Amino acid sequence: MHIRNIHCKITIGKVLHYSLKIFGLAPFSLDVEFLSNNKNQVSSEALTCSQLGVIYNLILAVLIMVITYLTFKISNKTHIFGSGTDLDMAIEAIKTVWACISSVIILFLFGTQQKKLVQCGNIMLMIRERLITINETLYLENKFLWKSITKISLVVIVMYILIIVTLGGYIDLARLIYVIGATLCDVIIIFTVIVYGIKLKMIKQLIKIINANINSISTEFNRASNNILQNNEMKNAQIICDKLSRLQNLHLLLFNATEDLTNVYATSILLCTLYIFLSIILNLFYILKNVMTGVASLSAILIRHIFIQFIHCTCSLIILTNSVTDLVLESNRTGKIVSEWLTKLKNSRVENEVTKFLLYLKEHELQFSVFGIFSLDTSMLLSITSSITTYLVILLQLQFQQN
Repeated sequence: MHIRNIHCKITIGKVLHYSLKIFGLAPFSLDVEFLSNNKNQVSSEALTCSQLGVIYNLILAVLIMVITYLTFKISNKTHIFGSGTDLDMAIEAIKTVWACISSVIILFLFGTQQKKLVQCGNIMLMIRERLITINETLYLENKFLWKSITKISLVVIVMYILIIVTLGGYIDLARLIYVIGATLCDVIIIFTVIVYGIKLKMIKQLIKIINANINSISTEFNRASNNILQNNEMKNAQIICDKLSRLQNLHLLLFNATEDLTNVYATSILLCTLYIFLSIILNLFYILKNVMTGVASLSAILIRHIFIQFIHCTCSLIILTNSVTDLVLESNRTGKIVSEWLTKLKNSRVENEVTKFLLYLKEHELQFSVFGIFSLDTSMLLSITSSITTYLVILLQLQFQQN
């Protein structure tokens, strides 16, 4: 069963890595089998920079720009949605151009910043290895992590299948060019959000293991303090202090790697969020326009297609905000665990070490925002909902004025 699980993880890892590599989001090289190895190895060998990845991203960016140009050149008067009004044309043009700009910038950033991505990834793998040497509970948590990644991947795959299926029978040459360009940009943008969310889930797993270790050594010390003689208490306290110091160092490494990862993704997430925001407004606008005007300007096939796209964009936002919220909650739980342990301590040496850890945690609180413009937790969903409502009202008013 253990060997079967290893092969399953290797297969999932390979599929994820090469899928992301196809769309320019994994320009580095990855030794997938390293992830399933239980023995300590040099983590710097797992991820390495690749010049071919940079060249591939450049080619992909040029391809996207060419397809976008052809979209405007060939299908200038062909619209996949709506009745071809001036408002429809303006909205489609803005979305197409923004999707092109966003995906090209994302490909450029992933190509030029792959060294930072590799460093962050290798640090996290190194932390994983060191946690294995401290506590074997990693494997139980690892199982839940892979299940979560598999579920997210299946949701994304199903959404894209539904998007393609619901558009079948409505494609001619001009629309085919439009759909290829739009889908390629959409995949790059949505995958960027999904991958960032998955990486945050991996960080949450590591913090959860650190919390499990703190719980374990606190319970171990409290139990030992009640059973050992005083001359052995000093030795036991030293062992506990050493373990706690190692955990604090690992937590600091993880905190710095998380900040670096957030900085690398900041621009990409800003572009992705604006694209998703625009897509949701566009999808809802076409649906509501069809309902409120009483004119069936869209077929039932397109209504289903637009609705699936709306669900698709909404799911990606929910995955991102839930990943951020869960990570922040797990990070805050570290402080609660240490605080509870501090109230039960009677050994001054361990108490000093725990106090230092608690002060460190207060100075290193995880926060996720995009250049301070907006937070990435669940509060972002409320802000986006409010903004979408406002812009929908404006667009519907413009539509009624045209009519």
